[in-house]
Amino acid sequence: MILNDSLYRSSILSDSELPLLSPLPATLSVAPVELFWGKMHPPLTIYKHPMCAEIIEAFQKCHSDHPVGKFFGECTELKIKLDRCFRQEVSSKVVKRKKNLEKSRKLRETLQAYRKETAEGGN
Repeated sequence: MILNDSLYRSSILSDSELPLLSPLPATLSVAPVELFWGKMHPPLTIYKHPMCAEIIEAFQKCHSDHPVGKFFGECTELKIKLDRCFRQEVSSKVVKRKKNLEKSRKLRETLQAYRKETAEGGN
């Protein structure tokens, strides 16, 4: 239940107690769920996360097998494994980006040298 200002004013609380129950500020950059449980995982699509496919499937199966228990830590171990897998996936993507950047720089240098040779040979 979300309390609003009209409920505050009609309650028996004094003005000094109101800020304690005020809603989250609009400038808050994280969701209230993240404040308590940590960051939420990205959408669990296997085609976007092929490295974590087995863990994603196990996590989704755990959620379907334990519809109530999932709220009480039944699938927490799988969630931790999933978070670790996503972190490894991100770090492997960073390595791939660096390699691709190096390749593109070498290719650019090669193309510039080729253009320079053809420009000098054409004169």
